[in-house]
Amino acid sequence: MLFNETTEIIKRKELLSIEYVPETIVGREKEIKELAFNLSYFFRTNPTLPTLIIYGTVGTGKTTIINYVLKKFEESSKEKEKKIKIIRIKGSDSKTKYEVLKQILTQIAPDMPISTITADLHTKIVKALSERGLNVLIFLDEVHEIRENELNSVLYAISRLGEDIAYSKSKKGITKPQKSQFGYILVSNEFLLRNKLKDNTKSSLTRENLTFLRYNPKQIVEILKSRIDAGAIKKEVIGEGVLELIAGESVKEGEDSRYALKLLSAVCKEAAKRSLKKIDTLLVEEVSEDLKKNYLKENIKNLPDFYLEILLIIYELFKNDENINSKTIWDEYQKKTYLSKVNFSRISQIVSYLEKEGIIYVTTSKKTKLRNLSIEENKGEIEEVLKELEKL
Repeated sequence: MLFNETTEIIKRKELLSIEYVPETIVGREKEIKELAFNLSYFFRTNPTLPTLIIYGTVGTGKTTIINYVLKKFEESSKEKEKKIKIIRIKGSDSKTKYEVLKQILTQIAPDMPISTITADLHTKIVKALSERGLNVLIFLDEVHEIRENELNSVLYAISRLGEDIAYSKSKKGITKPQKSQFGYILVSNEFLLRNKLKDNTKSSLTRENLTFLRYNPKQIVEILKSRIDAGAIKKEVIGEGVLELIAGESVKEGEDSRYALKLLSAVCKEAAKRSLKKIDTLLVEEVSEDLKKNYLKENIKNLPDFYLEILLIIYELFKNDENINSKTIWDEYQKKTYLSKVNFSRISQIVSYLEKEGIIYVTTSKKTKLRNLSIEENKGEIEEVLKELEKL
């Protein structure tokens, strides 16, 4: 029989994906309570919104937890008839002060015309918030993705918005000023973010922070169990010590739940191929060794085709010993007339994703608009996969 329709291992493959957002969050109870406590002030007699910075490395669940808590926060606000507007922005999508302010204005006042001047956007935001009585919470994710030469001005503008709104209400030109609350949650992978900022921004920016530490092996086991309980695979196929070994391998690799889920998925796939009835630790060790060797290559193979085309451009720039940055990638992309037409922002998002996955990396990060990138350490794996996929 060519197609295996009755695998005894995998029931719902999508539940093993790192993109899957579970209904029940495990391993982050403390962080959920802390974030919820900060937001609870909005429901008190004298309401306020939090000003908070959240730190944590990739794979520690920051974005998942924040979205989970904010969803509950919006539901409670609706029940208590307290209006709240949550502005969601990603640093990988909006890398400059202009782009961030444009996102804010578009989401709070879509009826207002968008100016091409940054200062005008700021003025319109303050005016809208002052006159319309909006309660606004800005959730700026991936702060570390904002251009370094723009980072200071972006965070200064956001940190000062509350004071700017209060000051504007006392000025002429603001008709019928309304009560409003303003807050922000900033999220970054970089624990030394404040060191990059000027003194005026440091003094203006909140000192309240919440840190997401790496998952420990016990928490990773709980995460894996939750996926299994949700129906990813049959419980009875997991042998003794299997989940504990997967968690240990993940921590040993300096990874978090992402690697553990990939390893569990790979183990299940191999077991299904061999028509095994049970997964044991020997199989985990075997698959883990292969996964370590091919981790980067598997990530590249799983990229969407358009992402692979952008990676090919980066590879060609490297082979030709040319500078690799967002501008040179964009210039080369425009020459590829056979590719789908997207804007510069979309190309920047793809480049940011490739960087997050460790496929490309930054070699210098000076205070310039462009960061120099490289693939030198990963050249062999990239070349091998591109040839295998017939891109070379």
